[in-house]
Amino acid sequence: MNNIKILKWIIAGLLFLNVLLIVSTLFGSKHRRIEPRQLIINKLDFDNNQIVKYDQLIRGHQKSIRNLDEKIHDKKSTLLSLLKSDSTSNKEDIIISEIASLHKKIEQTHMAHFREIKKLCNSDQALKLDTMDLSKVFFKRKRKPKHPKNK
Repeated sequence: MNNIKILKWIIAGLLFLNVLLIVSTLFGSKHRRIEPRQLIINKLDFDNNQIVKYDQLIRGHQKSIRNLDEKIHDKKSTLLSLLKSDSTSNKEDIIISEIASLHKKIEQTHMAHFREIKKLCNSDQALKLDTMDLSKVFFKRKRKPKHPKNK
């Protein structure tokens, strides 16, 4: 009888801890990352006119990057299709060079976007922008899922 009471207390404790964990997950304070757009607007204290122009810049930038990403995806698909043939070819090097060129265009597009943001700024805002670490604002690393281990 004594062992059954102990088991009941252990089960009750585990149930209580599970409920506590679920409640804290659902209602606990969540640390949310401030989006780069909002961070730039807040840090540089953009007025409404600047916000409208900034939003237009963002849409154009996203469209350009999406377009380049699609081209990279297509080139990579073409590259991977070359695996069907056993021999390596000059075509492989050409496609890899094209992918590298597209990556270069992405970086150039980012730089042009940052220059456009700077053009939106008045002199005080431009000074604030110069002191910001833009790499931390825009290029935070996302955690990649781990690859499953083969057994």
